[in-house]
Amino acid sequence: MNWEQKFQKILGDSGLTEQDRIEKMLDLGLDFLGLGIGLVSHIDNDVYKVMYACSPGDMIEPGTVFSVGSTYCCHTLQANDSVGFHNAGVSEIATHPCYSHFKLESYIGAPITRDGKVIGTVNFSAAAARDPFTEDEFHFIDTLANWLGSNSP
Repeated sequence: MNWEQKFQKILGDSGLTEQDRIEKMLDLGLDFLGLGIGLVSHIDNDVYKVMYACSPGDMIEPGTVFSVGSTYCCHTLQANDSVGFHNAGVSEIATHPCYSHFKLESYIGAPITRDGKVIGTVNFSAAAARDPFTEDEFHFIDTLANWLGSNSP
């Protein structure tokens, strides 16, 4: 089963709460992208608040707050589009505070919009570098961001 079929299966599962559905979507992303951390954030000015999280040992919990500028999502917001870095340490973001503090090598994220306004991001990351993100992986993150903007609370 490909990611699109799994995505539709999650959407069609009427037994899931909205929170369960979002968490399953993050798990799907972690599996499909081969990354270790999946987050859905709400953004208000420079405040990045984690709304949903899947991470090893729950090291990042919902409710955690960061400055937008200290996250890779600032690049996603600046581009107003999906963005990916597969080896941050040897890229133009090697001096970014997120790399300096967390050493996250891989990141892919997309803005979540509602009524034409950016309300947050969905992103996946890992400490390990990986192959460049594919067109299909960008399609996944864009599809997930669009769904979150249309359906999440």
